[in-house]
This record gives sequence, structure tokens and C-alpha cells, in this order.
Amino acid sequence: MKLVDTDVFTLVLAGNPSYSDRYDAVEPNSRSIAVVTAEEILRGRLASIRAAQSKSDPNALAFAYKMLRASIIELRKVAILNYTPAAHQHYLRLKSHKIRIGTRDLRIASIALAHDATLITRNRRDFDLVPSLQLEVWN
Repeated sequence: MKLVDTDVFTLVLAGNPSYSDRYDAVEPNSRSIAVVTAEEILRGRLASIRAAQSKSDPNALAFAYKMLRASIIELRKVAILNYTPAAHQHYLRLKSHKIRIGTRDLRIASIALAHDATLITRNRRDFDLVPSLQLEVWN
């Protein structure tokens, strides 16, 4: 199982050919994202809607909603791995070892460990700090 990190999945959603082509080459039944990645993407889209509303620009608001819709459609096409009790145990263990990465990245790493998935990311610097995490770095 391949778990695509938020940094890579965002570039795939944006249509970046370098990342979209590599993503498309991964067997569809073996690629997934973490529920935390879905959360981050939706938070970003909702923040864009709030920002567009404050500008009173109907074109910006229409575009923000278009991007939210597109993200929802894409999220429905990919397997989303849940934050399970096993993932939470990995998270607590990693926190107790004082792994110094952001909370959401630590949760994504914990989900990858719980599901025995290889994490596809561009963020080697942080994820290299997580013991036993299988990484595939796309740069």
C-alpha cells in the first residue's frame, strides 16, 4: 500500500505533470491518502472560500467553490486510510520519543505505520525522523 502525503497529493490535484504522471503510474488499488490529508485539503479549500467572501468578488468566490467541488470529486476517487486506535498508539509512542515534526505529519506517519504503508512524500527531512517508517521521496 502506498500512502500519498499531502504535499504530493496537492500537486497531483493541481495537475502538476511531474507528480500527476508518477501518481498515475502507481497501481490504483494500492494508492491511498490519510484522512488527515483529506482534512488538510478541505481546510484549505474552506479557507479560500472565507477569504473570497471577505473580498466580495463573485469571480473569486465562484472559483473557490469550483476548487472545493473539484477536490471533493477527487477525494471520492482515492482510498482514504482512517486514523485508527492502532494509529493513535503509534502516535502516542512517537510523541513519547519526542519526534519533532508537526502534529498532522506525525498523525500521517502513524497512519502509514498502522496500515503498513509506504509514505510517498517530498518531506524527507521530517519523515526521516520517524523510526520504521517506509518512505518513497518524490522530488
